[in-house]
Amino acid sequence: MTMRLISVCIATYKRPKGLGDLLSSIDGQVLSDTTDVEVIVVDNDPRTAEPTVEAHAATGRFPVRYLTQASPNISLTRNAAVEAAEGELIWFVDDDETADPHCLRRLVETLDTFSADVVFGPVLPSFASEPPAWLRPLFDRPIHETGTPSQAFRTGNTLVRASALTRISGPFNPNYGQTGGEDSFLFRQLHRDELRLVNSSDAIVTETVPVERATWEWVRLRNRRQGQIYSRQIVELSGSLAAPESVIMLGKAAAQVVGWPIVAAVTWTNRGRRARFLSRMWVSVGKLEAAVDLVRTRRAPHIDRSTLHHTE
Repeated sequence: MTMRLISVCIATYKRPKGLGDLLSSIDGQVLSDTTDVEVIVVDNDPRTAEPTVEAHAATGRFPVRYLTQASPNISLTRNAAVEAAEGELIWFVDDDETADPHCLRRLVETLDTFSADVVFGPVLPSFASEPPAWLRPLFDRPIHETGTPSQAFRTGNTLVRASALTRISGPFNPNYGQTGGEDSFLFRQLHRDELRLVNSSDAIVTETVPVERATWEWVRLRNRRQGQIYSRQIVELSGSLAAPESVIMLGKAAAQVVGWPIVAAVTWTNRGRRARFLSRMWVSVGKLEAAVDLVRTRRAPHIDRSTLHHTE
């Protein structure tokens, strides 16, 4: 019987409780008899997570390796985990997530069934304190049918063939290591290389949303930052602001900056719908800001880091 090794790669930063909960949920995975697991934890705040890892490793189900990466750069932290991984598959999960017991098995089944290179599973919010009803939908992410093409482009609950990561130097780009977007840039590159990226609808993790994030201001700044990062990536991958893909992206963003507030005004009495439309506007604002910054400075645009955690 041939065993298949899966490396669970975790980048962590000052979240010892969340990391402990994640490690416990990994131990609880229901797996096939031919699946073996190793866990690699890379601490971006050296030694903060060490007591948590040591306590878990003493009684845990799977072997855990603890590494440190001192530079404040999430790309370098993720790269250290990938470099240490020995499995043919790599499961990226974040230190504010916990996995359903069947999550990893379902990711693997989806990868095999659809001959995929990358599989993205759903990430559901779990609020430390329930937000207002009108705000809550802004934390929901769409769940797509298993096997359908995916553009989730994130590392939270993502299974990847290790061989796919060798196609990209790094593989996480250090230029995005302090702004976020290192994960979406990597998977955007793999998508452009025509690798198969698919969804798995029932391979679920939950993500803890702390009280300070469950606010309209945090959502606004998050969406603005996402727009800035998206614009930077499209310009970088297309080659210039004048490339057709960049021009189309910025033209749509300009129209949306005007259009979404009008739609929001029409639905002014419905606070939830108004917030949804305005949140989309802030993504477009971010796209235009990044483009203007690129023209003005002739270098990578400034990215608002106010909603960023090291392990995003």
